[in-house]
Amino acid sequence: MDADLIKSMLSVVAATIPLIITIIALLTNRIERPGVTIDNPSLKIFSIIRSPLEKEVLEEIRIYYRKKFNHIFIILILIYFSVGFFTAFISSSIFIKFSILVVDFLLFTTLFIIITSSKFYSFGKKSFFRTEICKFFFFEKVIIILEADFHYLFNKSHETLRSMKFEILNVDEGNGSLDAFRIFIRSPLITRHSTRRVQLIQLRIDNVGNSGNDYKIILEFLNPIGIPERSSITNQFINRLISKSKNIDKKG
Repeated sequence: MDADLIKSMLSVVAATIPLIITIIALLTNRIERPGVTIDNPSLKIFSIIRSPLEKEVLEEIRIYYRKKFNHIFIILILIYFSVGFFTAFISSSIFIKFSILVVDFLLFTTLFIIITSSKFYSFGKKSFFRTEICKFFFFEKVIIILEADFHYLFNKSHETLRSMKFEILNVDEGNGSLDAFRIFIRSPLITRHSTRRVQLIQLRIDNVGNSGNDYKIILEFLNPIGIPERSSITNQFINRLISKSKNIDKKG
C-alpha cells in the first residue's frame, strides 16, 4: 500500500510540472490593459497618435493568436487525459485513483480559466478586432507629443528604458536620441522558434512648433520585430513615461 501511494504521489507530481509551467507561461502573456497612470506635472501630454493597421494585417494577427491558443489548448487536453489514462495503472486503490482524478480535474479547470483570460484567447476572437480598443494593442507606430523640460524629458526617457530592462547602447542628448537593446526570452510553450530574441530600438526626441518646450517622441525598432511585440513594448514605454518616477522627479 505504501509503495502504491508513493508511486501515485510521484505520478501526480510528474503530471503537475508541465501544467505549472504552462500556467506560468500564460500568466506572463495576459492582456496588458491600459494602466492607470499618476498625474505628473513635469510632463503635459498633448496627444498620443497611433497609426492604424490595415484590416488584412489585423486578420493575420488574429489568426496567429488563434493558432497559439489552439496549440496550448490541445496540449492541455492531452495532459489532462494522459493523467486520467495512466491513473488506471499506477495503483490498485480506488481512493488514490479518485484523488488523482480530482486533482487532475481541478488543475485542468484552473488552467482553462487562465487560458481563456490570456491574450491568446482574447486576441484570437473576431469580435475583439471590431472594437476601438484594438487600436490600442496593435498599431504600426506611435508619436507622443508633449510639453516638458528637454533635460528632464531626456533623463525620464532614459530611466524608462532602463526600468524596462533595456541596456543603453548610445546616448546623444544633443540630438535627442537613445539606442537601447534587451534580450527577451520567450517560453518554449509559446513559440517553437528560438527562445531568445534581441529587441533593438532607437528613441528620438524632436522639437515641435515654435515653443521651446514642445516635443515629440518617436520609437523606432532597428531589427525585425513583429507588430504585436512592437506595440506591447511601445505601450509599456508610454505607461511608464507618463507615470511619476521616484528618482527623476525627486531630482527635478
